[in-house]
Amino acid sequence: MQQSALSDLIDEPAACRVLGGESSPIHRSTLRRGVNAGRYPKPIKVGPGTNRWRLSELTAVVDQMREIQGAKILPDDCSLLKLVFN
Repeated sequence: MQQSALSDLIDEPAACRVLGGESSPIHRSTLRRGVNAGRYPKPIKVGPGTNRWRLSELTAVVDQMREIQGAKILPDDCSLLKLVFN
């Protein structure tokens, strides 16, 4: 694996901080539920009981959430509401 690819991998507490923010990171169970629901990317298994997430994938999710929340929601667009509130 290349050095840049290794530096892109972060552990669970760091993934929670990326998704929730430094001052209020999401809980690890929220991260797991989000992964199971398909909202967050799946972790990479690097060893027994050790998972890592790609920082680039998590920041892409955060950017996508910001775009969705910044978009105007029309009353008839239930699919967009589902994305914002799930």
